[in-house]
Amino acid sequence: MSAERKKSEGVTAPGHIAATKSATAQRRHELEQNTLAETLQKVKLFFTEGFSRSTWIVLGIVAAAVLLYFIWRFFAHSSDDKNSELTVKLQLLMEGESLSAKEGEKALIPRADPEKEFTEFAKANAGTVQARIAEFQLARLRLTRGELELGSPNSRRQALESIAKAAKDYEKLQGESSDVPLLHQEALLRAGQARECLGEFDKAQSNYEKLISEYKNKDKPNEFVKAAEEAVERLKDPTKRKVLEELARTYTKEPGS
Repeated sequence: MSAERKKSEGVTAPGHIAATKSATAQRRHELEQNTLAETLQKVKLFFTEGFSRSTWIVLGIVAAAVLLYFIWRFFAHSSDDKNSELTVKLQLLMEGESLSAKEGEKALIPRADPEKEFTEFAKANAGTVQARIAEFQLARLRLTRGELELGSPNSRRQALESIAKAAKDYEKLQGESSDVPLLHQEALLRAGQARECLGEFDKAQSNYEKLISEYKNKDKPNEFVKAAEEAVERLKDPTKRKVLEELARTYTKEPGS
């Protein structure tokens, strides 16, 4: 038998294969022990020396981000809850309920003083969408009440006071409703109408003309603009203006004078 053949048989012999496997397993075991020892050493160093400065910075940023997320979620839900509560209260006011009634007491409809109810709601919730809606409703109530009572000599003074308040309300709301065009147009038109009832024709015309200049669009007819244009035409007509001035003098007279 040749030397090369013997060598080949020796390499492939079962005993040689077993010895090779045993040596490989031993080396793997030693590597695993070394890796485990290194890992345990790192853990030991971590608990004895703590995180490095850079690690603490990264963990701090992550923790702050998580905390901010949960804070945002808390206030977002709180804001939703508050908006829902305010909306329900505003709806109750619109339907004739009284928020100032004692707990468990059913408010009578109509309320004794809806103007007071809307005023208190708007003040208590200033800066909210619901408060702005309440302020618009308050202005509508004042102007409507004033116009209805203006023809009665006995209630004319109160009517003029109510209209004057409405005029100021609507002029204030003009600056707070520019983001909602329909409300802004209402504020401009109704402020003009209130000033016209008071005989303040120049101020009335200024409100009307501002409405026309900001919202007139020939391609899209607008009822607010149309009403403002008719009002300006009325104020500029000498005959109609004379009649309006006479009415204003009559309305501003003290009863019996």
